[in-house]
Amino acid sequence: MDTKYLRAFVCLAEELHFRRTAEKLNISQPLLSALIKSLEEQVGTTLFIRTTRSVQLTPQGALLLGKARTALTASESFLEAASDLAEGNSGTLNIFYSSITAHSDIMGRLISRFQIRYPEININMIEHSDFHQSKRLIDGEIDIGFFSNLDVPHDVETSSLWLASDPLRVIMPRNHRLADKPSLSFTQLAAEPFVVYATTDYSTSDAIKTLCGFTPDVHHQTSHPLLLPSLVSAGLGIAIVPDSFRSILPVNRVVMKDINVPSFKLDIMINWMKNNTSQTLSTFINFIHENTHQTS
Repeated sequence: MDTKYLRAFVCLAEELHFRRTAEKLNISQPLLSALIKSLEEQVGTTLFIRTTRSVQLTPQGALLLGKARTALTASESFLEAASDLAEGNSGTLNIFYSSITAHSDIMGRLISRFQIRYPEININMIEHSDFHQSKRLIDGEIDIGFFSNLDVPHDVETSSLWLASDPLRVIMPRNHRLADKPSLSFTQLAAEPFVVYATTDYSTSDAIKTLCGFTPDVHHQTSHPLLLPSLVSAGLGIAIVPDSFRSILPVNRVVMKDINVPSFKLDIMINWMKNNTSQTLSTFINFIHENTHQTS
């Protein structure tokens, strides 16, 4: 049933006056009369007692008024929900992230602000460790991913947006022979044993090779980057980590050293499929643009 009939019925039941009701609905009195007559024919009962001086609900009309109000509320709620979805103000976002990007506070701050601004958007956060982010984006399993240049580079089918940078440092045992140097070069690091973050599919040794220009001598691997400081403190090798890892270092056993290359940094980005037409995703990306003002 078209809600215009229910709206006319409820409004007339509240006003009990055809002229005032027509004015309130911004329609003519003849159209209002036609709507009420058509509704009565549809429900098979008289809803109003009309006289030259008054309009009153019939007992049947009084019984149906509550149902009509409920139906109108449900219809309006449905239309509002549909409008929110169409405008990207509600829905669901599946977001992948890596352990490295999660440790930087940029992701947490952006997600928190976004949830406050768009409380009707449900966010599912999924940690990834298998470096299949691009494939999962293509397959539609996720909508957007937080990643870094220590993770897999973004695929040609995806777009990316730069969020923040974190200087990359080298950590080593406090008694290491290079521990007293103010800063280190790639040449000094090339001969050292490394501890890296790796899975069966990928190793950050590949990223180190790209960023540093040498293939690290990997002595140990861990499936979680936050374990790197502990493994370094155990003397298993040195590791390259973002400066934000400084807060989790066992300071009595591990030191963090600068690398004398200004551009040596962790870049944190988001990426998404270029052909993803989700309005909810567009809302998120626009929000990120507004809160970072940087693109890549």
